[in-house]
Amino acid sequence: MRLHFGLVLIACSCAGTPEPRAAEDGLLTSVVRVSLPAPNLPDSVGPEWLVFEDAGFRFRYPPDGALVSGEADFSDHRGTAIRGPMVHVDVDPNYGPSEGHAYQLVVSKIENPGSRTIEQWVDSLVRTENANRDPEWQLSPATPVKLRKARGLQLVPDCGDCVPYEVYLGRGQTIVVVSFTLDISYPGDTMKQLKLYRLILDTFEWKE
Repeated sequence: MRLHFGLVLIACSCAGTPEPRAAEDGLLTSVVRVSLPAPNLPDSVGPEWLVFEDAGFRFRYPPDGALVSGEADFSDHRGTAIRGPMVHVDVDPNYGPSEGHAYQLVVSKIENPGSRTIEQWVDSLVRTENANRDPEWQLSPATPVKLRKARGLQLVPDCGDCVPYEVYLGRGQTIVVVSFTLDISYPGDTMKQLKLYRLILDTFEWKE
């Protein structure tokens, strides 16, 4: 697999604030480590995976994923959510919910009538957002994403206790935004969830 991820490991406690420990070049991946049993999540793309297909692009997802209307947790982009099954995880009730969907990834399609490059589009988005944000909540510049058959840009907004990701892919007059969040509302092992999101993302391809 040729999806390039840098890594930031974050030590997290119930009452503490995550602190970055390390970073590498490439696609930023902030990981919240918690000691929780994990639901079974696929660790490779199999022949049983289903195909999500739109007019201009496609990618694959696990067979237990349901396609429902959804909204990105941070940016409010509306689209189609690939939502995993409900799972129960034994967890201290003081920490957070013990039941929730095993994973969720939201795919949004946005028109780009001026056919701006993905760099121009995301840069404009960041500047517009930051004009209305306090200094401590400013969006950082986007980082490059290299998928197996596509390239894009990623934003990792700061939302406090969660880690939202937004990957922007563009071609012609179409922008595709793939959003997911590492958060206690999706219980389980965040490292395995992140690996699953990597797998799904790396199957993305534009249709000819």
